[in-house]
Amino acid sequence: MEKFVQCRKCLDKNLSLKSGRPIVPPGFIIEQVQPMGSIQPNDVVRECECHVLWRKKHELAVAAKNAALSPQWIDYNPETDYIGSESKDNVNRLITFVKRSTNPNEPQDVKSKLAASVIYMYGTNGTQKTTLANWIGYEFLKVKKTVKYILMNDLIKMLQKAERDDMIMAKLEKLEDVDLLLIDEAFDTKKVTIYKSNFQVPFLDSFLRTRMQTKHKGIVFISNVSPYSIEEEGFNFSIQDLVVRNMKNNFMEFKDRYDSIMSNVDTENLF
Repeated sequence: MEKFVQCRKCLDKNLSLKSGRPIVPPGFIIEQVQPMGSIQPNDVVRECECHVLWRKKHELAVAAKNAALSPQWIDYNPETDYIGSESKDNVNRLITFVKRSTNPNEPQDVKSKLAASVIYMYGTNGTQKTTLANWIGYEFLKVKKTVKYILMNDLIKMLQKAERDDMIMAKLEKLEDVDLLLIDEAFDTKKVTIYKSNFQVPFLDSFLRTRMQTKHKGIVFISNVSPYSIEEEGFNFSIQDLVVRNMKNNFMEFKDRYDSIMSNVDTENLF
């Protein structure tokens, strides 16, 4: 016999009259040979639909925290939540990329190419680039792919210290191996400290080459700087050439400034 016990979200009955608490733990369906009112040793327990949805979202939130994704974008959907139309074509390209990258039925050669994709998202501040990058990360986590979000300045600091610190070296090795690495504030010397000697640049060059050319792992760069201006920003031509060659046609400029568009809303007529 199957007995439904409501989860916390839909719990409004099946409570003990004495304690006011659920007779059995909420959020499960219990298959009972003989209805006894509480769980018996031979009962088979299955989650109800509400509890399944809650558990998956909780697991996603935990994975996102480990990936350093922002929790505010856990329910973001670019098809309905992206603001603006000027860069909508690029948003649609990202949606297609994510759908194909998370589709288990793609041919193996297509999966390999998608897994090694290098995407460069470029635009001024406030053009929703970081939001979209977080959404990509969440979608990858949903299909159990590994993801990490990091600022380029933090990455460079880690690369500088890795040779002297085994713990940092271990973290870098994980960054080399995650399925998708999201690097924000990339190649912008207003946000990344590069010394005149450029001694940090070879470390970054080596790291990026390992991911792109040796391990064939995907990277999403989020930047205010065009990839064709990387050398001008104080990095060397070698890194610029590496990024440009590997991104192929995946250079996307974003122009829809969220704050500017929202400020055009007539707030006086909202109420």
